[in-house]
Amino acid sequence: MQPEMLIPFGGLVAAFGGLLLATCQFLKSEIKASETRLREEMKASEARQREALSEVKGELHTVKEELEGLGDKLDRVVESLLASRA
Repeated sequence: MQPEMLIPFGGLVAAFGGLLLATCQFLKSEIKASETRLREEMKASEARQREALSEVKGELHTVKEELEGLGDKLDRVVESLLASRA
């Protein structure tokens, strides 16, 4: 290779290196932004799941109370039937 060809070639190599560095920095910032968005989405999802679980627990408590009330009523019906047969 001739010495006068090294200067333009060196410039191209430097330009390519700069472009590669800029691309890497851009990709790094995009990855960090994606990670941040993903963390925020996961936190929001966990909060929604906790809220839904809390609602289900409340509903289960209500159903339990209703079943206990029905059990008491059934006990009274059975006692009434037994008393009427005696």
